[in-house]
Amino acid sequence: FQVGIVDDELDGVPVSETASDGAESAQGSEVAGSDLLSDPGDNVLAGEAALTAVADMLHQHLSEDGRLGNVYLAANITDIAVAIRGLLAGAFGLGAEDWPAITVDPDLTHALADELAPAMIRVMRTTRNSSPEAALEALRRQASADGPKGKLDTFLGLLREAAEQQRLEAEAAEAAKQVQLEEEEGGEVGEDESAQVCDDATALAARDEGIDVHNFDMLVLDSDVVKQVQNAWDKFMQSMGSREAAGE
Repeated sequence: FQVGIVDDELDGVPVSETASDGAESAQGSEVAGSDLLSDPGDNVLAGEAALTAVADMLHQHLSEDGRLGNVYLAANITDIAVAIRGLLAGAFGLGAEDWPAITVDPDLTHALADELAPAMIRVMRTTRNSSPEAALEALRRQASADGPKGKLDTFLGLLREAAEQQRLEAEAAEAAKQVQLEEEEGGEVGEDESAQVCDDATALAARDEGIDVHNFDMLVLDSDVVKQVQNAWDKFMQSMGSREAAGE
């Protein structure tokens, strides 16, 4: 059974019917990626989670790409998913654990698919017996080889730019958080310092007037002063009419 890509030169490219190792990982990726595709939000992922989500979303976009025609749709989906995962695994190093934090969203994976689909077509055009998964494997070997990455330069560059953008955003957020903490701590210190300055000023003023503001000792007054205070108090009480009114 043979189907062709939407290109007269590629009619008759056969489709692989065999499965590859890692099928369970590829199938598991479909759930995570589908959730992200339906509700992108702020999906910052890293490591295995990031690789799984990007692989599944990329697989979905490629399956909808008209340039690949029926070749992609008729191929073994598990083989393709595993091949995509293998291609992505080495994007940042030796495997999934090397993937840094990245915001996974359809804009990124659409851009990746736009770069990957033509590269797959070129490989299948060069090797007429190549299947989509075989083309992906050939691209993986090319990307992992020493020297220029050729047609995958932009593809890999998009991933690394996304990771770098996320790193810068994380650093900026951390810096802003640190500034806020320092401002809050500085405000508390400022209030304590203001209170201390006020206490010191009160103490200095009291000292200049000969008043002890730190101790509550017995107050000794002359008898004339005592009488004058008592007379003033009596007149105040008379003017108020009652003790209750004076208390109010």
